[in-house]
Amino acid sequence: LFLLDRLSMYSGVISNGRSIADGVELLIEKKRAENFYGLFGASVFNTTYTDFKGTSRNRDYNYKYIINLIGGYRPQKDWEFSVRWSYFGGKPYTPIDEEKSLLYGDEVLFLERWNESKTPAYHSLFLRYENHKKFDSGNLIFFVEFWNAYNRGNVETYYWDERIRKISYFDFIPVGGFEYEF
Repeated sequence: LFLLDRLSMYSGVISNGRSIADGVELLIEKKRAENFYGLFGASVFNTTYTDFKGTSRNRDYNYKYIINLIGGYRPQKDWEFSVRWSYFGGKPYTPIDEEKSLLYGDEVLFLERWNESKTPAYHSLFLRYENHKKFDSGNLIFFVEFWNAYNRGNVETYYWDERIRKISYFDFIPVGGFEYEF
């Protein structure tokens, strides 16, 4: 594995590998000149490393592409509605050998296929409403957000626990609160 992809410590590691990251990024922004603002960002990239056997492998976060759309509308100076939609390619993972995992009662990976599989593509919608109150000493902002607003079960990775199971990113989460700017 590529050590910088994980928060792991190993002894006796020899650092003689090579990693390559290349790609292109596009960013288009419409600043708030009136009531609307928006941003479009897209990245297409490839991040790999060469293992100790000379085989090129995907790094853990080699999604290949990421797209973000962010926009907002402020019809009045004291309130605002914003939206963010994100989409990115599947995350690399190493497939689990289900037959051997059943036999040994523990997760066994196809190590010769390290990071060759991909989770399904990820996409999520975030919605936010803000209400601003101005005071002499600063601004009070009340907000309500909906994270993963359409409650999509985005898969982060898979693991073994008597069968293959998935770990998902978070489900729908409503968030609300206050911020004070001074």
